Amino acid sequence: MDYQRVSIKGMGCENCEKKIRAAFEALPGVKEVTASHETGVAEVFLEAGVPEKTEGMYEKALSGIEGYEVTGVEE
Repeated sequence: MDYQRVSIKGMGCENCEKKIRAAFEALPGVKEVTASHETGVAEVFLEAGVPEKTEGMYEKALSGIEGYEVTGVEE
């Protein structure tokens, strides 16, 4: 399973964490998501073999939710 750390600006509470988790869990190939408003980071665990083309997918997932901005993705 692959792992990515997504930095997100705009998370301020536990409800924000729930919104981020729901948005990312809806993405194809995502197995599990954790999110922390305290660190501003979501950890995304992807199924093995998921195409490497994840560029832009987190931004797209959050595009319909106002107030959040992806500021970085690390593997």
